[in-house]
Amino acid sequence: HRGAATFEAALARLLSGRSVIVFPEEKRTRTGELLPFKKGAALLALRSGLPILPVGIAGTRRVLPRDTLLPTSGPAALVVGEPIAAAGRPVTDRTKLTEEARSAVAALREKAAAMLQATAPDS
Repeated sequence: HRGAATFEAALARLLSGRSVIVFPEEKRTRTGELLPFKKGAALLALRSGLPILPVGIAGTRRVLPRDTLLPTSGPAALVVGEPIAAAGRPVTDRTKLTEEARSAVAALREKAAAMLQATAPDS
């Protein structure tokens, strides 16, 4: 199964001391709303014992529209949150950890959007 192989490759990468970036929504939103998170990132964190580092991004829908691969210029903001610990938690916590990560990302996206608004030329 391709998904299992991808998961195991990501886990091996983490365990070797390298980083992995996961977009837990698995697809780009058409509306700008935060989509539900899949549980793979939480499972990676729980299996590796490494924390999740939540990140909120705003402005990318204008810079890289969903139906194109060609970026345009424009402002975007990224806000990095506090790590969410996974070490010592059971794998059965994956739903709870996924919800914690989504909540953190939602709050960080609001901060990133506020940063963009504060720097907008007409503000």
